[in-house]
Amino acid sequence: MKPIFVIQMPVGTPSEILEKAYEHIHSNGISEDYHILFTIGNDSTATFKCFNSPYTKEEYDKLEELINEIKEDYASKKN
Repeated sequence: MKPIFVIQMPVGTPSEILEKAYEHIHSNGISEDYHILFTIGNDSTATFKCFNSPYTKEEYDKLEELINEIKEDYASKKN
């Protein structure tokens, strides 16, 4: 069973940002290892959660790198 990676985007996130984040996630191969769920959260920043994942150092680093790329992309589009 694959673990679940939940991405909660900020309230009011434009659809173009959601599409870009979705493309970014799927272009990095994360969806091969995780079920991906995009939602709109209640926060003003993006949050990320992972369930049922036995993290190895390499997996955690890969996810953290992807999270940082998405946050940077969101910040650049927001401004």
